[in-house]
Amino acid sequence: MGEIQEYREKMRRCDYFNHLSALSEAIPALGWVTVSPAPAPFVLEMNHAGQFYTNRVLKDWKEKSHIHVEWVKSWLQTLTELQAYVKQFHTTGLVWNKNGEDAIAVSKTPSQPKPASGAPPPPPPPGPPAPPPPPPPAAENGSNGAVKSGRSELLESLNKGNDITSNLKKVTQEEMTHKNPELRSDGIVKAGATKQQSASSTHATLPARTELDGKRWNVEYHKNNKCITIGDTEPNQSVYIFKCEGSTIQIGGKCNNII
Repeated sequence: MGEIQEYREKMRRCDYFNHLSALSEAIPALGWVTVSPAPAPFVLEMNHAGQFYTNRVLKDWKEKSHIHVEWVKSWLQTLTELQAYVKQFHTTGLVWNKNGEDAIAVSKTPSQPKPASGAPPPPPPPGPPAPPPPPPPAAENGSNGAVKSGRSELLESLNKGNDITSNLKKVTQEEMTHKNPELRSDGIVKAGATKQQSASSTHATLPARTELDGKRWNVEYHKNNKCITIGDTEPNQSVYIFKCEGSTIQIGGKCNNII
C-alpha cells in the first residue's frame, strides 16, 4: 500500500493521476485484517475516501471514453463486495479456523474432481394420464317416441334448405287484411293507448292540493280554479305548479323561482 501511494506522488503530471489517487486513497481498505472490533465500517470509510477522485474521473472522462466510467463502477463494486464479505464472515474482526490446515500447503494441492457416487438419479415419474375424451352425444331414438329438443329440431329445419317453407300455410285472398279491412277490427288495444288512457284516468282522479313541503309550494291538479292564492312566501322558497288547467294562481310575496 505504501508503494502505491509513492507511485501516485511520482505521477502527478500523468493523465491518470485521478485514477491513481482513487486507488491510493481507498487501498487501505485491505488493512481490515488488522482492524477490530468492526472492520466492515472501516472498509466503507476507505471507499468513501476514494470517491472524491472517482467522481473527478467520471467528470473528466464520461464524454471522452466510456471505458473509464466502467473502470470506476468496477472499482467501487469491488470495495462494496469486500465490505459485504467482511460484514458477513468477519463481523468483529479476522476469524481463523483453528482446525484448518496450512494455507500454503492447501494452495499447492491440486483440486481433485469429486468421484461419481452411485448410479445416476432415476428419471422423474411420468405425468398423470390424459383425461378421458368427452362422452359422445346421446343418440336420439325416434322409435321409442322420445321428444326431440328444440335445438335438434332447429338444426333439422335448417338442414332442409329451401324445403323449410313447405309446411307453411298459404294465405288466401279472403284472409288478407289489406284486401279485407273488416279483418283489422280484432278488438286488440295497443299498449301505448292503454298506458295513455290509464295515465289520464290516474291524473283525473288525484285530488287538487296547495301545500308547503319544506321550502317548496306544491300546486297540483287544479282544474278551473280561479282563486288559488299563496301568501307570505319567502325569498328562499319556490313554487311548483303541475297539471293545473284553467286556473289562476296568485303569489303574495317573493319567491326563489316558479316551476
